Amino acid sequence: MSFCVRAAVCLLTVCLPLAAAELNDPKEIVRLSLKADNRNEELRSNYTYKVLTVEHDLDGAGKVKATHSTLAEVLPIGGRSYEHTLEKDGKPLPPDESHKEQKKLDDAVRERNRLSAAERKAQTEKARTRRAKRREEMQHILEAFDFQLQGDADVNGRPAWEIHATPRRDYKGPNAFFFRNVEGTLWIDKKDYQWVKMEADTLDTISIGWFLARIGKGTRITFENVRLNGEIWAPKHVSLRASARVALFRKLNADQDQTYSDYRKFQTDSRLVSTEEIP
Repeated sequence: MSFCVRAAVCLLTVCLPLAAAELNDPKEIVRLSLKADNRNEELRSNYTYKVLTVEHDLDGAGKVKATHSTLAEVLPIGGRSYEHTLEKDGKPLPPDESHKEQKKLDDAVRERNRLSAAERKAQTEKARTRRAKRREEMQHILEAFDFQLQGDADVNGRPAWEIHATPRRDYKGPNAFFFRNVEGTLWIDKKDYQWVKMEADTLDTISIGWFLARIGKGTRITFENVRLNGEIWAPKHVSLRASARVALFRKLNADQDQTYSDYRKFQTDSRLVSTEEIP
């Protein structure tokens, strides 16, 4: 069972007042971070990157019995993210499988290049609409949680606010079952209002589109972001970890990790322009 992150995270807009740096209202800090999401996600949609997915199969005692991995390159083609598999279990694909993967990628690029200017514009608008819908859904976080400012923190050498989020049991809006069953902590960058890190625990079994998976009760979700090129923030690492107690009791069969690297700008003519990689 693999997963992928389509996480919506935020970059500070230039119009935010200077006084915002003095905020001590955690809900207002979260609100500003959500507001900043628009520009960041639009910029990030123009990047290609590599993602290493590692899955650890566990035995009944919660010990690792096998490890599987896939390395893929993700490219924005035709308004959607295209996953091009490069390696499996740390080894390049066999020649025949590699040829098939390359053919699928070439076909996707050719199909995009056959589109007229009007059709490309329509696809771009559809993609923007999808992203706008995700951002709108994220706004309901403000209604779904109570926030408590835990204090200041240093995350990767940058000052951040540490904010605990407790689900409101009376919340009945969009994504209610998910929001009511997740509790965790956010670290929000004080300068860029970006979610630098998130740690959340599931209070019940949930389905979450970010991972395209059902996640069992007692699983810890960890999400880390990194700043790139002085321009955007993007995912660096995501993990799913079942607590030892829950793993033993429920015999959960897998832990999962995704590591993101090699972010590069992807031009509309399908050429790649080398830029800064994640350190």
